[in-house]
Amino acid sequence: MPDPGDFVVVEAKLRPPRVLPGAVMRAALAGRLDAGSVGALRAVIAPAGWGKSQLIAQWLAERQGPVAYVAVDPADRDPTRFWRHLLTAIGRCGVDIDDLIHRLRAPALPLEAEIVEPLVDRLADHDMTVVIEDLHLLEGVEVIESLESFVDIVPPAVTLAVVSRTDPHLHLPRRRVAGMLIEIGVGDLRLSAADTAAVVGHTTGVEPGDEIVGSLVTTTEGWPTGVYLAGLSLRSSADPAGFVEGFAGDDRLISDYLASEVLAKLDDDRVRFLTQSAVLTELDAATCNELLDRDDAAGQIEALVRTNVFVIPTDEHGRSYRYHHLFRDWLLIELDRREPRTRTELHRRAARLFDRRGDPQEAVDHAIAADDHAFGLSVAGRAAPRLLREGALATVAHWDDSLVVPDEHDGQLRRALLRAWIAVIEGDVDAVHRWCWTADAHLDALESTDENRVLAGDRSLLVGYAHLLEGAFAKAVAELQVAAPVGVRRPAEATLAWARSAARYWLGEHEIDGFRDALTVSVRTADMFALVLVRGYLANSLLDIGDRTGAQSSIDVAFEVARSNRLESFGHMAMAHVARARLNLEIGDAASAEADCGRAIDLAGRRGDRPVDALAHLMLARAMHAVGRDDPASPLRLARQEIRALPDTGLLHELAAVTERQLRMEPLAPPPGRLPVPIEALTNREMALLRLLPGTLRQREMGEALNVSFNTVKTYNRQIYRKLGVTSRVEAVAVARRLGLL
Repeated sequence: MPDPGDFVVVEAKLRPPRVLPGAVMRAALAGRLDAGSVGALRAVIAPAGWGKSQLIAQWLAERQGPVAYVAVDPADRDPTRFWRHLLTAIGRCGVDIDDLIHRLRAPALPLEAEIVEPLVDRLADHDMTVVIEDLHLLEGVEVIESLESFVDIVPPAVTLAVVSRTDPHLHLPRRRVAGMLIEIGVGDLRLSAADTAAVVGHTTGVEPGDEIVGSLVTTTEGWPTGVYLAGLSLRSSADPAGFVEGFAGDDRLISDYLASEVLAKLDDDRVRFLTQSAVLTELDAATCNELLDRDDAAGQIEALVRTNVFVIPTDEHGRSYRYHHLFRDWLLIELDRREPRTRTELHRRAARLFDRRGDPQEAVDHAIAADDHAFGLSVAGRAAPRLLREGALATVAHWDDSLVVPDEHDGQLRRALLRAWIAVIEGDVDAVHRWCWTADAHLDALESTDENRVLAGDRSLLVGYAHLLEGAFAKAVAELQVAAPVGVRRPAEATLAWARSAARYWLGEHEIDGFRDALTVSVRTADMFALVLVRGYLANSLLDIGDRTGAQSSIDVAFEVARSNRLESFGHMAMAHVARARLNLEIGDAASAEADCGRAIDLAGRRGDRPVDALAHLMLARAMHAVGRDDPASPLRLARQEIRALPDTGLLHELAAVTERQLRMEPLAPPPGRLPVPIEALTNREMALLRLLPGTLRQREMGEALNVSFNTVKTYNRQIYRKLGVTSRVEAVAVARRLGLL
């Protein structure tokens, strides 16, 4: 596992648009955004070129109080990246969100419970404005799902606005009916005759006549970009009336007019600068000079800004700009027409430029655009450990899907191992096994070099890790023993060390020395994830032999390391919570023990760690009994069923028996013929998932069928199993049928 690290924030995404010189003032529309019910969602929805950003800029310029602004880009398909930027923007408005940002690194994080709800609580007393622009670029079920949740429960003190080219997935019909939606669309953004005259007058420096204005209003139908293009052309036209008569005024002929009326007025060098620099999403002089092998980019940009050729500033100091989206799209088409092979070469060079600057996101995106997959794979391979450390699993998985891996066995092997690591982090044991089977085929075809033997060691570690999570402890020991002699890559050394001792621990072996050795490896490799996990295991081992002092020390270190490295939301902390619960039970603090058990169950569920989940349920039964809860049998029943479903019961079987004796209860297997009863009623969403369980769909496919994320499916599955008192899909189907739910 990688170590904790710093987050990367793209500052340009957090800069609100500015009111541009000569922009049509939309005071009435801005006033509408300020009107309406408290808590209503503001939605500005229109295609490109309709002045959405300028309306938002004017609205924000008149608002009081802090503003949190985020511009969405395609990379925000990764929920970690999107929420990191939105939280950062909100944090800069005086809201304490540092801990939430660090939580985002935790895999399989339930975003609604761990991010959205705490954020909403902290926003309750903050009067502020939150704007999310380019929402049409937001893709991915999980991130959209979490944003929908945020929009649904955002406190009334927060004024929330979204800007999009298409209707966003934010339950707009329901909000419309409830009167909780302020909408501005194409019909509202159309330019009036007065607006059209103002745009043309500012662009040409001459007040246009009524006939020209009327004709433009008719031909453009109020499209702001069409009016602006007309103004640019009229500025140098010898026959204004004739020009307007032939002006198409829509985006069908925008290319012809840009070519004849914009680029035709510029010299070849400036045209070359425009078209070539369009491969960049953001412009600054240093980047343009380096990419295009020039030394005059500052002057070129200044001249473009001065002539107002669709160049929009993205900072307050005039150092960073972008092209209007429509203009950039057209420039790239024009580049391909003028210089057919140049765009690919520029993307290739940009990939190396951003790699040198330490920006893997831009580097890989440019490599993909250049079809330079070998270089993209190289950057992705170097960046993946840090991104996985930051919780950006979706970004790494997207790169893996987008980059074409060479057919040779080495590339396919590394891809399979990367996907297996992602699956381990997500707690998707089935996927780990599938990717490792793929890796086996490529390993068999490769020569037995030192490097390939280490990759084989990684494969054995991954399989052993998966067996450990699913409770096949003997198989885990066997696989990990294969990995130990050949070794693994350095980032996984501590994982191998603790996993070997953990597998033997669950089989009932004395592993205190083994865990101490694993601590040494964790410190040597600076693996904080392994360190907190090993500390949790060691504390439980010390409690097994009655060493409370040693256990307390190990627990304290685990929680201090987690606190200082912001690892409290990682599944690696589950065993430390179990140890603290056990210790609190021994000293009589059952209430604290109960809280720790609940947290351990939650964290173990995120990792898909069935043995730790069963142990936490056993301790929860003891804690509930100690505080006088009515039904400690419920968690005990779940623990017993979980243990019976494990391939190896190991020490868990004995711990369950001890717990039954402590609670003075009979074994909790229901008598023959007795119908089990759900602990709680299933919700509609849980019932929808339950109906899919008898089929053959995997969890990811179920998520696609229900339009929910993989993590949401996992959460619903855990809730269904808990409510039905089962631990497997087969059991859930059988019990649901007996109850008449299926």
